[in-house]
Amino acid sequence: MYNTVKEMHIALDMGLQQIDSNRKQSISPEHKDMALNYAVLQFIETRSNPKTNLKREGYEDTQKRYDDLRELKRSKLLSSYSIDRKVFSILPVDYYKRVSIGANIYYSKENLLIPNSKETYYYSILPFPDDEGVNEFYSNFRISKNKKDLFNINNFPNISSFYSADAKFMIINLVLEHLKDIEVYWEKWNNVYKPNSFILVNKEESANYRLSFHNMSETSKDHSTTYNTYPSKGGKLTPVNLFSSEHEFDINTNPYYQKNKHLNPSAYIEDSRVVIYNGTNFVVTSVSFTYIKKPRLINLKANQTCELSVNREIIDLALQKLKAYIKDEGYQHIVNESQIIE
Repeated sequence: MYNTVKEMHIALDMGLQQIDSNRKQSISPEHKDMALNYAVLQFIETRSNPKTNLKREGYEDTQKRYDDLRELKRSKLLSSYSIDRKVFSILPVDYYKRVSIGANIYYSKENLLIPNSKETYYYSILPFPDDEGVNEFYSNFRISKNKKDLFNINNFPNISSFYSADAKFMIINLVLEHLKDIEVYWEKWNNVYKPNSFILVNKEESANYRLSFHNMSETSKDHSTTYNTYPSKGGKLTPVNLFSSEHEFDINTNPYYQKNKHLNPSAYIEDSRVVIYNGTNFVVTSVSFTYIKKPRLINLKANQTCELSVNREIIDLALQKLKAYIKDEGYQHIVNESQIIE
């Protein structure tokens, strides 16, 4: 296993035969980071979907497949909010791929629950404009809450200075990963879309956020949204039937299916929500959600690695990408080797 990004880069250099060679500087550290991140995403795809790997093994089909992605597996109990004949839950901030969905069902033929409480989300829109400087960009970038720093780019001394306005994406990714105790999104959350802005979400009262760099400063604009919820009455955890939207009308008008719908309620995922249908004799009071989280980006200058145990398979996938990039003669050999290992 490779525990640091530096180790991963050395392994890539060895695979590219660049140690003590004139070619060592031909591939920048940023390109190596890109190849490693690409390899991690490809690794997740081939290990979670039987249609994308040679062995036709799906997620957790074997012990190896179980171990491959265990560090990214998460489970959460999500609140459900009433809309018409349905409920919805907001997907977790780090959601990447669904594993399973269960619904906590309250079933009654006579005393069906009705939404009798409310839950409010407070969210703040914090614009992040492009730097219009001429030399260094985004210097002294920071985000504060009530005058207390939450994020300071100077805590990353190797990347505290940028020499291109296009480097903005590096700051965005660092903020998304390192801003603690607050759910932070870039441009989209729930049904809210605010271009070129961070969206900071919590269930407490609004806070005064401030973003600054150079001599520029932006202050957050606060908003809130309130949803109707059901009282917590326990209930039975049942599996959810996640269907294709093209079959929605047929499923919800089939009387035979509707009769026992409380044993297997129907649902779909739309944008950043999972939506589940209530029935005439049951309601969904909460949602049990298991998923694969977004992997943390590998970044040498930030000394940041992902949650996965980076192994030879991921290194070989990254080498495959880089060898194709430089048109290396060993490209086909490592492709064949990766197929055998998988």
